[in-house]
Amino acid sequence: MSIDVVKLQVKNRELMLRRTHPTSRFRVNGVRKNSPEFSEAFECPPKVNPENKCELY
Repeated sequence: MSIDVVKLQVKNRELMLRRTHPTSRFRVNGVRKNSPEFSEAFECPPKVNPENKCELY
């Protein structure tokens, strides 16, 4: 691995640690994966419809 690649990885990690909100990919996919109603309505494949869903309430 080159030094430039390592520097980029460190910079990306630092950026991720400073973020207060998840990236849009996780905001959208996380909600979609954990919504039984969404999965049923759109007949989602197992990749976006896990058996064990995170339920807060």
